[in-house]
Amino acid sequence: MQDPDQITDTKTIFQVSPWEIFWRNIIAGMGRAVGSFVVYAVVLIVIGQILAQTVWPTIQPLLDTLQVSLETLEDLNSFTTGVRTR
Repeated sequence: MQDPDQITDTKTIFQVSPWEIFWRNIIAGMGRAVGSFVVYAVVLIVIGQILAQTVWPTIQPLLDTLQVSLETLEDLNSFTTGVRTR
């Protein structure tokens, strides 16, 4: 197993400049961030697809009824105020 203080085959952590350590850690952090973003995106897409296939057909009729009710209320409001919005 490689020594944890060994940066490369010829240099240890004590023989490199602080900037080299800094940039290696920046690149490693960005790699982890991009990897996490990809994993989260895949998980959200999978959950979204599952919800779209299972929950959406149940909610759709309720949303259609709500839309019709809102249009009816707008028509009643415009009738009582005398101003037509459409």
